[in-house]
Amino acid sequence: MGIETYYLSKKNVSGVGGLFLLNQLQVADSSGGGKALLGSVVTENKSPFHTDYPVPQTMFAPRVLVDELEARREKLEIEGDIVLEREIAAGNENLEIEKNNSFSVGLGPFPAIPVNAKFQLDYSLLKKINITYGAGTLYQYIPMGYAAFLYEALKGKPTKKLGGKFLQKNAYISLIQLAKNWTVSFESTKEFTTDIEAQLDAYNVDSLVGGKAKIKKKSKFQLEASVKGDTYYVVGLMSTRWNELNIF
Repeated sequence: MGIETYYLSKKNVSGVGGLFLLNQLQVADSSGGGKALLGSVVTENKSPFHTDYPVPQTMFAPRVLVDELEARREKLEIEGDIVLEREIAAGNENLEIEKNNSFSVGLGPFPAIPVNAKFQLDYSLLKKINITYGAGTLYQYIPMGYAAFLYEALKGKPTKKLGGKFLQKNAYISLIQLAKNWTVSFESTKEFTTDIEAQLDAYNVDSLVGGKAKIKKKSKFQLEASVKGDTYYVVGLMSTRWNELNIF
């Protein structure tokens, strides 16, 4: 599977850094994914055609770095929470993705919404995608300095529990973005065909979609999906390579 299987794009977000935007959203409360990805060790795939990227699937115990930092808190002289949160005011996080910044090519699912595989779009006709995050959007992250304390204490050699030599060559998830209300618009360079209305109706009443997202036609060239509810999803993430923690 390639990068487009997992991610829509990678965007440089102010105050965050290089954020991978998920195409396959994960329910936040998943035991082996979602919020449990934060602090988990993951494979970092090397791609000759795109940027290197983390596979959003834990290779060892979920949140293993969080647990290790908690266990060593006193020795590492860490004060305060290991995992910090930053809430984003509704509408203050807007991302624009143009065709040359999208990992998707050809036919693909509607971007960045739950159950998106049930509605296909032609990305060769993409002009731009806009994502606006609403109330409840937040980031959870592990301060890099805390993880660097652990790197220094271990002299750069993670224990077997942390992934050992695997982690030395790979990465861990250092930040996740959580959202429960947001909109995504897809703007095409070509008018949508006349059968688009029937496709939208079929998607919006599909019992498997179950109200997780609704898509409507905004114009001849633009579709808009909205996600509203109480279910949190992991919509974006960042990874940090273990060898990047050698900062002291």
